[in-house]
Amino acid sequence: LGDVYKRQVSHEVEHIEMLTIQECAEEFKGLTQNTIRQLVRQGKIKYIRTGEGRNGKILVNKTSLAEYLSNNL
Repeated sequence: LGDVYKRQVSHEVEHIEMLTIQECAEEFKGLTQNTIRQLVRQGKIKYIRTGEGRNGKILVNKTSLAEYLSNNL
């Protein structure tokens, strides 16, 4: 019963890569940290904020940023 149950509920989980603002600027040459922050503020790319307030770190979804750039450049 255990193996049957595992097969029924097992499914692939998509790997989501998150980058800091600095890592985005390093990965995507030509983008400044300020530009990436602006895209975040405008809601044009997916991100999460860890922590609270100004001390919270912004983590950007790498795929979202790449898709935005490929569709808008």
